[in-house]
Amino acid sequence: MESLENRIANIENILGITNREISSEAIERFIDELLTDPETNTIMLDSLERVFYRKIIKIVMKTLEKTINSTKIEIFNHRITANISGI
Repeated sequence: MESLENRIANIENILGITNREISSEAIERFIDELLTDPETNTIMLDSLERVFYRKIIKIVMKTLEKTINSTKIEIFNHRITANISGI
């Protein structure tokens, strides 16, 4: 059976997700907050939760980036576009 890590890596490859534009430090700070919050911390081992959160956050961010960056609205002879990029 394929491991969860390999399955997530396959999804990332299919979606064209790379880690180059997402701030690892910002993600880790956010995950630290999730793990210290009793409302979001689960009975799962924190080390497993951390891997899960890290992968899911990267998938969500890259999906948002691709969606927003490819969205164009044309109205009254004007094109409205948006762009997400790291700061």
